[in-house]
Amino acid sequence: MMITVAGKKPALPLKKVSRMSKLTELLAGVHIEERSDTPSETTPAIITGPRRHRNRKFTIAILTRSRIAGIREVIKGLTGHTHAIAPDKFSFVWFSSDNDEKRLMDQASHIIRNYTIPYDAVVTIGGQATQVASRMALLLNIRIPIIFTSITHPSHLGILYAGSNGRQNITGVAVDEHEHSAPVAILQLLKKTAKNVLLPYTKDGPTYQRVLEMSQSFLLNDIQAHILPISRTDQIPRQIATYIHDVDTVITPRDDFILAHMPSIISLCNDFGVTVFSTDLASVKQGAAIGLSPKENIQGIEAAKYLVLIFEESIRPEELPVIEISITNYLGINESALEKQGISLSSEELETIENKIVYTEEDNKKDPNEGNEPKQEEE
Repeated sequence: MMITVAGKKPALPLKKVSRMSKLTELLAGVHIEERSDTPSETTPAIITGPRRHRNRKFTIAILTRSRIAGIREVIKGLTGHTHAIAPDKFSFVWFSSDNDEKRLMDQASHIIRNYTIPYDAVVTIGGQATQVASRMALLLNIRIPIIFTSITHPSHLGILYAGSNGRQNITGVAVDEHEHSAPVAILQLLKKTAKNVLLPYTKDGPTYQRVLEMSQSFLLNDIQAHILPISRTDQIPRQIATYIHDVDTVITPRDDFILAHMPSIISLCNDFGVTVFSTDLASVKQGAAIGLSPKENIQGIEAAKYLVLIFEESIRPEELPVIEISITNYLGINESALEKQGISLSSEELETIENKIVYTEEDNKKDPNEGNEPKQEEE
């Protein structure tokens, strides 16, 4: 079963961009320093690694709205590939607002006001972080290079528009939207008894339209879809528990607040034999029975290529077209969670599924944030 996202025309004209022809072998890992706080204007600049040979070392700020596992995968792809093709040329500082909008604006302001010393550019991950950074750069009239990733249709979000390149140094990587009918086909294949699904989402959040379209796809296939707007983000598992007796599957969208509560949601569904169908692979690794998603690190790898082109090839960001990458969705399957969450799948059936990533009970025990994990600065 080959699963790919629907092909759609990109928001902006695309053209081929020359890449570096020679790749350097992978050496030691890139050091990342993580910050969740907002430095004051008097706080000394944080420098990762030695700042000698300034012409060879660039400090890149990473701005995100949250620290969910999918974002961490993008960062791993960004930093790992950057070091692979330009070893010891870049260091990174990660700013996460932890879903605090004011903090996100303050962090964007700090990064942009400190353009050149110490930050040479900012990589934004996700729509909100990109919107805030691009508008803050316009407001402050500072042409800091901005490379974005993990968003769809940047022109629709107001990130790019006709004439904007004259005032901004911005480019990035857009990803195609998920096919909303794909989860329906997957669920019907793996759980033929599915009749009632719950679709929680944060009220007034950005995922409402996607949840609505997904629910319509379920209804067209004779599966009842219950949409649950979450008003109290600190009580997400409790609000889902209210409906747990009425559904056989919980579909978790790419909502930062909901994904932050995945361990509790998975535990709840295990207790009641309800399937967790996630729209990210990290949740499957944590214990969701199934999930459908591209590999997030690919988006970071593509952003790394642009980052190196800008600093190693002296190409201005506005000269690089926004590219839309064609991605493949992978079906994540957690073997140890299938039976707990009401899915019966034989080894023969499992073998017939293409583009799958199978997780075991050992994966469930691993820290989803392990690996090249950023260090959090102590105040």
